[in-house]
Amino acid sequence: MSRALVIAALVLLAIACSGSGSAPPSLLRVPDFSLTDQAGQPLRASDLEGKIWIADFFFTSCPTICPVLTTQMQNLARRLGDRGDELHFVSFTVDPRVDTPETLQTYAERFSIDTRHWSLVTGEPAAMRRVVESFRVAVGEPTEQESGGYDIAHDTHFVLVDKTRHLRGYYPHDGEGVDRLARDALHLLNE
Repeated sequence: MSRALVIAALVLLAIACSGSGSAPPSLLRVPDFSLTDQAGQPLRASDLEGKIWIADFFFTSCPTICPVLTTQMQNLARRLGDRGDELHFVSFTVDPRVDTPETLQTYAERFSIDTRHWSLVTGEPAAMRRVVESFRVAVGEPTEQESGGYDIAHDTHFVLVDKTRHLRGYYPHDGEGVDRLARDALHLLNE
């Protein structure tokens, strides 16, 4: 089965099972990783154990969807409230050659991101690609745009991960997807 079909099947399964009043299914375990956050500090997968976390995939110079994803993550953070160390948000860059910790910090400041509960992470390009692909999400190579600059095709779903690093769902960034994600995250937080 092709990688695209596997991704589509996982997304459809997660969407079909969410909102049923029960916990979303475990789809896969997020493997170990060690990356660097916007403050230049290490962030390892093991640092997130014991927390519910919501992830997205973006890049700071994205001309299209990334600001929408960031705004929707902020909306989710407000809806779910301050949960202290129970809940964390993680944005994985798909452009690690450009998105250094300093660049990520500038982006966080521009969007008023509360970095106490939200990490923007980068790493060596090969390591970042392995981590992003371990979530079974698509990411392309940079392509130059006619209007100048470049774009990187990447998945725009949010990902919900439980306290034991099991990926529990893929959620579209639209209103309905964010509503389902908020419900499922609350369900996991209240287990």
